[in-house]
Amino acid sequence: QLPLPPFDATSVELLSDANLEGKWTLLSFWSATCAPCLAELPTLNELALNWQGPDFQVVTVNIDKDPSEGAEAARRFLQDSEISLPTVFDADEKLKKAFSVHEYPKHFLIAPDKKISWQALGAFAWNAPAARDQLLKLMEKQSPDEDQGITE
Repeated sequence: QLPLPPFDATSVELLSDANLEGKWTLLSFWSATCAPCLAELPTLNELALNWQGPDFQVVTVNIDKDPSEGAEAARRFLQDSEISLPTVFDADEKLKKAFSVHEYPKHFLIAPDKKISWQALGAFAWNAPAARDQLLKLMEKQSPDEDQGITE
């Protein structure tokens, strides 16, 4: 596990300690000019809407500069595609730089203890059972054993 990189969470409430602590967070960086990103966003939305398992949220980070055609296109895409994922618009690139993101889509699975437990580059079919199963395996691997084998 890697610690979260330092960044100013006061300007990004979605990534504040209070919002990250105690739950799993899939942080996904994307751009409106990235075709694989646009193809995968509906599957991320479906994953979040249909999730069953440990406390979990998906937060996306759009890296298109604002004001720009890219940022406006990103907002339109989210609205037109009925994507309800919480989205941070990182126009000043603070998160992009903090997480050293240079290619998209880029994903980070943040554990309830606010450490990065997994990261990957590329688009995934997040609504596929295999993707959900993989996330659950990653979560199980990082969770402390609740049953310590103590019986009364």
